[in-house]
Amino acid sequence: MRLINTSTLRFEQFLGIKKPPYAILSHTWGNQEVTYIETLNPSQETRRKAGFQKIESCCGIAREYGLSYVWVDTCCIDKRSSAELSEAINSMYRWYSDAEVCFTYIVDVDSVPVDGETCGSTAQIQAFKKSRWFSRGWTLQELIAPRKRIFFSNDWSLIRFSVDNADKDSLDELLASITGVSPDVFHHRQPLSKLCVAERLSWASRRETTRQEDMAYCLMGILNVNMPILYGEGSRKAFRRLQEEVMKSSFDYSLFAWPSRYAESGLLAQSPADFADIPKLGLWGPSMLTPFQMTNLGLLITLNFNHRPHQERDFATAPFFTRAALQIDVKSDYGWGIFVVRLRPVTGAYCVVNGRRCRAFRRVGCSTFEAADNDTFIDTPYEDILVLEDEHLELVQTSQEHHNERWGPETRFMLKEPLYSAD
Repeated sequence: MRLINTSTLRFEQFLGIKKPPYAILSHTWGNQEVTYIETLNPSQETRRKAGFQKIESCCGIAREYGLSYVWVDTCCIDKRSSAELSEAINSMYRWYSDAEVCFTYIVDVDSVPVDGETCGSTAQIQAFKKSRWFSRGWTLQELIAPRKRIFFSNDWSLIRFSVDNADKDSLDELLASITGVSPDVFHHRQPLSKLCVAERLSWASRRETTRQEDMAYCLMGILNVNMPILYGEGSRKAFRRLQEEVMKSSFDYSLFAWPSRYAESGLLAQSPADFADIPKLGLWGPSMLTPFQMTNLGLLITLNFNHRPHQERDFATAPFFTRAALQIDVKSDYGWGIFVVRLRPVTGAYCVVNGRRCRAFRRVGCSTFEAADNDTFIDTPYEDILVLEDEHLELVQTSQEHHNERWGPETRFMLKEPLYSAD
């Protein structure tokens, strides 16, 4: 980890866990940020940049707090090295968590004259609520991870908060109302692992990043996963990989419990925006769950379907879908129920799992969430199915075309011997 000495403004490298106490900066980037190379031997032109002055001010504040080192994301990473950048992004949540204090610099909030311990003005609090800092992807983990955070206005004056201010909010309540994150999370009284994946993703649903892939990368620490950084893959692929990493170590069905606004899709979301305005969810115990996994044929999952006659009736008439229950509860105005998704079968697409044929499906969109009473799916069958993502559906269609060109659409190959699962 590369830190800045607050007295010399020189970099010092610390390996492994042997790091001195340090402050860390949270801010939004401007047009005059300085890079690692520029900060090594800063010229007069570099020193005049707003980004360098920000570093100087951060170091000065750190010295006032008795800290000899700071970490600043603009210059403490040599971004010419893809390996170093990947390591930094995968480590960043931990670096913010390990810092003694996080200095949060809110550049779009003006300072106000203060008298002793008087809190900020109503205008300052309103400007704070509307700050760009709350709309950025990376600042979400910079809000959650630190053990202590201090907010500064654009001239590095403290932003003071009090229950006596005009809108009667304490700082914790104010942050919770802006971000949707519980104060218990800010103070680490409630570990992130206790919260379902969907709730954590919902915190980022209205945030954005400059580089589209960062919308996935900035959530790795919050979801406790690591993965390679591949700029250029696009936002959907990056977010898809993020969800697949979550699936490798979690049986949290809330990953699929988002109200689909797409006409048709798989069960994986396309971006954190899909988790906006999710209802309250409740996880099932592991003894009540069946496993799921992503395969090269689609998402293999076991769902609780309507009875077969109901399915056949639904598939025979428009809009040609039936309902299946995810293994997760959802709270509505009528109390707790089971989260329901709409599925339509994909004709001609199936595979054999453990000697049994698996049907393939696509998710059908619904503008809101649907819930069913617990009694609705009692004694209804569980079924192993494949839910196809876009690329799986495209491959199914392509393979069917190739097959039909060679053998005709009515041809079927029948196996003479039954298939068995491997011992």
